[in-house]
Amino acid sequence: MVLEITRLEVRPKQKEAFQLALAEAMSIFTSADGYVSHTVQRNVEKTNQYLLCIRWKSREYSSEDFKRSGRLARVRNLLHHFYEMFPETEYYEELSQLVESS
Repeated sequence: MVLEITRLEVRPKQKEAFQLALAEAMSIFTSADGYVSHTVQRNVEKTNQYLLCIRWKSREYSSEDFKRSGRLARVRNLLHHFYEMFPETEYYEELSQLVESS
């Protein structure tokens, strides 16, 4: 499994509209092949910053299949106009998987 973490910085006056659109976007993620689970965290001090954490069966489901299916374009249409800065995405493997495969 892989964890995709995306830092989202939303224009402050659009937080409520963003959260509504994010709920719709999450239904796109949850219906995707390879989706496992997700959480959304909001920064306590900078309440316009969010972390979107999505667990996938593999990175390919997020980076290849999700893009090819057209879902990524749908998510971008829903959310990208809310961002102050383009989101940063990183992928993490569970350490137990790395130890077990050695």
